[in-house]
Amino acid sequence: RMGVDVTLSLLDSIRKDMGDKDVAIAFGSPRKGLNKMVQRMSVFDVVLNTIPNQGSETVRTEEALFATLALINTIR
Repeated sequence: RMGVDVTLSLLDSIRKDMGDKDVAIAFGSPRKGLNKMVQRMSVFDVVLNTIPNQGSETVRTEEALFATLALINTIR
C-alpha cells in the first residue's frame, strides 16, 4: 500500500546495500499496510510494492509470495 514500486535500479541499489545480510519478508493486508500492522513502528529497512500496476484491488498471498521471492532471488 505504501511501498515503493520495484524497478531494476532500485533492486540493484538494494543488492549493493544488502551485502551478506539476511532478509525477512512481510506482507501487508488489503485493509492495513505494514506500517499500520506494526503500529507505525519503523521496523523495515525497505517497503516495496512487488506487484506494481497489479490491475486489481488485492493480490492473493501465493501470487505475492511467488512474485516477491522471484525478485529477491534476482538480488541474492
